[in-house]
Amino acid sequence: MDIVQSFLFSIGRCNLTIYEQRILCMIVKSARDRTARKLMKSEMYAWNIDEDNLAISVAMRDILSEGDQHYERVMDAFQRLMTRRFSVINSSNGSWFSTPIVYNVTHDARSGVVHFYVAAKLMGAILDFSKGYRQYSIDTALALPSPVAVRLYILMCGCSSPLTFSVDDLKSMFGVDDKYKQTADFIKKVIEPARKILDDEGVTSFHFERMKAGRKVTAIKFYPIRRDELSDAQRAAKISTSIYLNKDIQIFLMRVAGFSLRELSAHKVLLDGISKIPECMSIIADICGRAAKRGKSKGYIVSALRSELESWKRCSDL
Repeated sequence: MDIVQSFLFSIGRCNLTIYEQRILCMIVKSARDRTARKLMKSEMYAWNIDEDNLAISVAMRDILSEGDQHYERVMDAFQRLMTRRFSVINSSNGSWFSTPIVYNVTHDARSGVVHFYVAAKLMGAILDFSKGYRQYSIDTALALPSPVAVRLYILMCGCSSPLTFSVDDLKSMFGVDDKYKQTADFIKKVIEPARKILDDEGVTSFHFERMKAGRKVTAIKFYPIRRDELSDAQRAAKISTSIYLNKDIQIFLMRVAGFSLRELSAHKVLLDGISKIPECMSIIADICGRAAKRGKSKGYIVSALRSELESWKRCSDL
């Protein structure tokens, strides 16, 4: 199954163990399932960032990889997540926030299910597509043995151009600001092992280039390597991914541009077409941003989306 999360959430800052990272992936999946159900029930979707919190239930076996019986490590991960904070920074405007991840965790020993709550600010970050999104296989993410490998796998998925991060930002992203004073050690012990895992697993991976200011390495440029991870059964079910992505478009347009579900339903064909464009969420966010800046109406957004779709179709036919 493919799931979608925002780019801003993907570059959030937190030091996580592999079990904690898998719990985050399950939170993303639960958030996606919940919002999709709301929209399918024709309910207006709106997170109240200050008041709403999401109740989630996850089976412990879904967090464990095949053959892993370390249930106690999963419970330890939930205990640690209650004390950790997740930070999201929007570099374009300098805004940021830091939020707890989970709280009120209870474990039903008979069913093996963990019940917990997630703060709405974290949900808002997951669904904030203003800077784009990442679509990835949750099965692949849950099977990887390293949290850094999971984070870099997610960042590379759906990425059509190189990504550059400063070394300091990467250290903050992985929660190792105070470790690896030598950049060479950081690359050798963090970046290179993650790449080897992705290469060995045969999933989406990356090459990287050291960027220098003088003789000092100050940044790393990542070049994504796309690989087909779909089984035959997954290919047959691939249409379900476009359905989920269409829901993400609806959620974004309702939250950011004030569309009603009825208004969006009138443009279903347009939204279906837009969802097929690579990086479509970035395009939509850019159009909505221009509309807000210029004081334009919803009609402007619809017209701009239609123009983007027509342009993409012309290029695809070349």
